[in-house]
Amino acid sequence: MKKALFIILFVFILTGCSGTHNVNITYETNGGTILKPTEVINSNSLEWYPLVPQKNNSFFVNWYLNPELTDIYSPEALANNKSLTLYAKYIDADQDQYFIVSFVSMGGTFTPNQLVQTGSLLVEPTAPVKSGYVFLHWVYAVSATDKQGYVDFLEPITEHLVLEAVYMEATPGRKE
Repeated sequence: MKKALFIILFVFILTGCSGTHNVNITYETNGGTILKPTEVINSNSLEWYPLVPQKNNSFFVNWYLNPELTDIYSPEALANNKSLTLYAKYIDADQDQYFIVSFVSMGGTFTPNQLVQTGSLLVEPTAPVKSGYVFLHWVYAVSATDKQGYVDFLEPITEHLVLEAVYMEATPGRKE
C-alpha cells in the first residue's frame, strides 16, 4: 500500500513539475471579426498559430501582448502565462507606406509577420524549427508581381508578400 501511494505521489510530482500548462487565450480584435473569441492552448505549443481576424478595408499586421500594440506576440509568452489577451493590429488597405510580409512556417515554429516601410529591407527572421527537419530557406509563396524562388533579404520591399519555409528531412545520426 505504501509503495502504491509512493508511486502515485511520484507521478503527481513529475506531472506537476513538467513545466507545461494550459493557457487561456482571449482575442481582442480591435474592430475585426474572428471565429473563436477564446482558445485553450498547451504552453509548449510552439507551432501554434493564433487565429487571423478580418476587418473591412484593413490588412491584419500581427497580434500583440498589450493594448498599446508595442509587444509583439511570440510563443515564449505561452510558457510564462496561464492566460493571455492578444490584441490585433491592422493597417489601412488603401495606404502605401507599409507592406506586410507574412511567414508560413509549414509546420515549424511560429514566425510573426513583419510590417515593413515601403522600400525598406525585410529583417531575416530566426529560422523556424520543425521536428525531424532542417530549415533551408524562405521562398516566395504569394506575390502580386509573381516573385519566385529564394527570398533575397537585401531586396527592398515594394509589395505585400507571403513567404514559405522550405525544409530538408533530417538524416538520422547526422549532425545538422
